[in-house]
Amino acid sequence: MAEEYKGKSIFSRRYVGMSEEAIREEIDRLQGRVHALEKALDSLQEDDKNFINAIEDNQRKMEKLIIELDKKITKLQSSLDYDAPIKTQLDTATKDISAKLKAANKESVDKLIVVLQFNTALLIILLGVVVYNFIIR
Repeated sequence: MAEEYKGKSIFSRRYVGMSEEAIREEIDRLQGRVHALEKALDSLQEDDKNFINAIEDNQRKMEKLIIELDKKITKLQSSLDYDAPIKTQLDTATKDISAKLKAANKESVDKLIVVLQFNTALLIILLGVVVYNFIIR
């Protein structure tokens, strides 16, 4: 036989002695709370989608920018006379630009991770509120 639950009852009142109308009012009240929590959860999900879409759009723009910059730098390198000092300076500039673009890309991914962690925390809190409401009530 499974162990019996020994925690606090989710019901704040004894429904056995209540009238049918009082029980219906309590059910309506609880359904209203559940509906409000569902609306809050839907709102959080919509915000998540908006954040993720914005980050994905920025990621695509960043990748496109990197490709275009690489093409321009390659074209510039091929059109230059290969004197040692100019080529060295151009290589240094290319490396610096690549490093900065990679750092910006990493920053974008880090922001996505922070947003996802924040939204996960909000969902956990919301779940805690739902469980708390059913335990207390």
